[in-house]
Amino acid sequence: MQLSPALASVLVLLTNAWVTTADTVPCPNPAILGGDLVTIISGQTALRVSSAVVGAALQGSQAMTPVDTAAKWLLQPVGLSLHPSGYVFKAFNDIDLQVVTSDVSPHTPLHLEPIKQGVNPQSWNITCGVCFTPTGLPDGAHLAGACEITPVLAPGECVTIEDDGVTIALEDCTGAAAQTFDFYGTVAIE
Repeated sequence: MQLSPALASVLVLLTNAWVTTADTVPCPNPAILGGDLVTIISGQTALRVSSAVVGAALQGSQAMTPVDTAAKWLLQPVGLSLHPSGYVFKAFNDIDLQVVTSDVSPHTPLHLEPIKQGVNPQSWNITCGVCFTPTGLPDGAHLAGACEITPVLAPGECVTIEDDGVTIALEDCTGAAAQTFDFYGTVAIE
């Protein structure tokens, strides 16, 4: 099937208009994420906790709309002099708790612990394949994609959704789909 020249022109205009409103930028260090309330999703699995209490394990669960508060994270830059690009993930429903790992060896589940300023096990690097320009993005918008999350203390280990689809742990970075995350803005609270 061949498009008429007029219809082809309209499609080009619509495509160009869409691209300019969703421009992407290279994003090895996603500075636009600093201080944002986000949902972190890999495929159809969102990172969450069953409840925001000390020791609660980070889990994978079916991503849903609207996003419940157990799957929302306050993402903030650490600002340590040795790792200025690091971030901490605070539980939205108790911002005194952060995602940590007890150690950085593979298969170590991630969990929540109280905030300890400048403690590296609570510091994470995020590198993304693409970020979207923040101007005009609505709540719930796609902020960054193709992101790896690695502990500052062990950059060769990646946050991974284990084969059971529930356990979130560290594994050797391989670029697997279970180690690739997208960040969405989640400002609206239900």
